[in-house]
Amino acid sequence: MFTGLRGEIFDFLEGLYEHNGREWFEAHKAVYEKQIKPTAKAIVQGLAPFVKMLDENLETRPQIHKTISRIHNDRRFRKDRLPFKRYVFMTFPREGRRWADGPLLYVALERRGVWVGFWSGKPSSGRRQAGWGRRIGRYAQWFREFLERNQIVTHYYRLEGDEEGPTSERLLRPDLPFWRQQTELSVGLFYPRENDLLYSSKLLNAVVHHFWDLYPFLIFQEGKNVEAELMEYWEKKEMFRIVE
Repeated sequence: MFTGLRGEIFDFLEGLYEHNGREWFEAHKAVYEKQIKPTAKAIVQGLAPFVKMLDENLETRPQIHKTISRIHNDRRFRKDRLPFKRYVFMTFPREGRRWADGPLLYVALERRGVWVGFWSGKPSSGRRQAGWGRRIGRYAQWFREFLERNQIVTHYYRLEGDEEGPTSERLLRPDLPFWRQQTELSVGLFYPRENDLLYSSKLLNAVVHHFWDLYPFLIFQEGKNVEAELMEYWEKKEMFRIVE
């Protein structure tokens, strides 16, 4: 059961950021094995019932390389990569899909704190970008309603970073041209490690709230019947009374 994060997790990730090498990792591996891995699994297990309620086709098995990122980087084809990742991602992609191949909801632990958000997947082709823009245009009224009802522009940020994870927040805009031109989109927010919420089981309640707000991005990107799926989403959200 998830009872909150511990300071050792951030200390470990801080050390890994500063000393990203096998010797340092082996000397501190016990923290990774006894603190970080069990905590990541507890977060996934704690969120799993809610995630399945959102979409039964999302992956929720608490396993490394299923919903939890590996700590080792794959350097077979990228020798310039660091030996170890400096973050731990908990992601909920479609079942049977690699996490980078499509949209997902995620929680990311890094040395400075915790990121919670939606990610669109890598812009592997112009087709994906064009498809996203067309869908936003086709469902413009629904998309505007979603942005307004869930207060996306006022409560969340566009998260920017690289393959190491989010690093900064930028303000979002309400106009549709802004959304249609996004090639790789991550929307969410950041909790600094100084925030007491991170050290309490209530962190999962906050993540659930944010996943409620952000889930429609998955519908707009890949929904087969956007209107029907949005209506079902609003009904669920009202039923569980998680509307601000």
